[in-house]
Amino acid sequence: NNFHGVGLSGSGIVIDHVTLKKGTQTLKSGLIGTELNSENAFAGAAAAFQATIRNCTVEEGVIIGYAKDQSMIGSIAGRLHCVIENCKSDATVYGVDYVGGILGCRDNALGTCSVSSSSFGGSVIASGTHAGGIVGGGYTNQTAPNGIKVTVNNNKVTGSVTGKDKVGG
Repeated sequence: NNFHGVGLSGSGIVIDHVTLKKGTQTLKSGLIGTELNSENAFAGAAAAFQATIRNCTVEEGVIIGYAKDQSMIGSIAGRLHCVIENCKSDATVYGVDYVGGILGCRDNALGTCSVSSSSFGGSVIASGTHAGGIVGGGYTNQTAPNGIKVTVNNNKVTGSVTGKDKVGG
């Protein structure tokens, strides 16, 4: 959960065929996320610095966000602009705002961010706003309201999603 790349470009990381096993718990997102830092107040990584996550599984019985106080959290990725494809999660995901079954939210207002051919069958439990079965929400900083949106294609949600406002499948 410390993916950083301000000023970088290219393929930052590829996560392929990783499984989080039943009975495990994470404080933050399941596999990866970015955090704001002193280099850039708007994003943890440059729009041209790409993360790719594919063919990953989070099994039933995995708890993501066990302290229930994290925002921008998801079972595969938290705050991240990335390509996520062919991933499956049956986890229980706890958080406050921008809580997603697969992806919490995008990190950068520009660049590619997509989730495709993935499924979520667990539970998203947000105590605040912006909760979704696939993606919790888009770019969180209001300074770029017309930033590129997250592309979501050919996904399936069979789990449950709860939150106070702005909740979707």
